Amino acid sequence: MRTFTLLLLAACSPYDPDLGTTPFLCGDMDPKCPDGYSCVTDGTNRMVCQKGSVDGSSSFNCANDSTLEPNDAINNAWQSPVATTKMNLSLAGLAICPETDKDNYKIDITVEGQNLEVIMTYDEGNALSASILNGGGTSIVNGSPMGTNAVRAYAANLPVGSYYASVFSAVMMKNNYKIDINVTGP
Repeated sequence: MRTFTLLLLAACSPYDPDLGTTPFLCGDMDPKCPDGYSCVTDGTNRMVCQKGSVDGSSSFNCANDSTLEPNDAINNAWQSPVATTKMNLSLAGLAICPETDKDNYKIDITVEGQNLEVIMTYDEGNALSASILNGGGTSIVNGSPMGTNAVRAYAANLPVGSYYASVFSAVMMKNNYKIDINVTGP
């Protein structure tokens, strides 16, 4: 009877090395994450284990967003038509490539009290971050996780002026993304 019980225990293992793609907090000691996961920031200063490689290998296929480049700083940010001629805009096929890339999109708020929302959705893999910057380039709102592979930044009741949606990799890794910029309010 014992042999049969031991055989049953050996044949059925609850261990599954695939923990899914939803990030979970990193451990305090090495290894901080299980095999196949990397410890990265989630854009809110939390370190999370994320499935996939974050080795920055050159085999990564960057989207071609050269028509919007250079937009690495606020002084050469891509001028969006949001708030001046339309209330929302979606751009796809964008990339943070190379790892040090930073993409900035200028939004000119034209009516006192408007709200600015930026939703950035990145491809599976290396997490990206998004922020809303004021006219001087200082972050006024950092993005927060919004479901799987998405970050949302929202600034309410803004004064008239120039603002920037900024997308970057806090851990200096490449990834592709899309961005939705929306203005609502008075």
